[in-house]
Amino acid sequence: MKIYEAGSFTSLITPFGRTFSEAGVYWMNWTMSGMKLRFQGSRLEGTIVSLSEQLPSPPGMPAFPVDIPWIGIAEEGELKTRIRCEEGEKKYLLWEGPEGLHEIEIRKLSENARGNAGIKTLEIEGELL
Repeated sequence: MKIYEAGSFTSLITPFGRTFSEAGVYWMNWTMSGMKLRFQGSRLEGTIVSLSEQLPSPPGMPAFPVDIPWIGIAEEGELKTRIRCEEGEKKYLLWEGPEGLHEIEIRKLSENARGNAGIKTLEIEGELL
């Protein structure tokens, strides 16, 4: 598998929304921000960095749950996969299918106040175009 780090793949993607690169991570914290990418291959994995948030609860009320970000993978404009990111850094299978030319979108589905998510690496059985 070929590994692309955040600093090397940003010139090969189309960004959506408010995104930025910092400390080796491509951050997509705002709802529906993310990227579109094209690749030739059969499998795409990504190392996602996730930071949880916990909104303050009103005085005298139970604590709100800790919010973990969600990301979505779309192909041909249709959402195919939803991933609830775990706190910290973890590798996820983002796409798998027949060998060929593919175009997918990776977007943050949850709100900015519901945790932060960024992509540290993309690993492709194939090549990012």
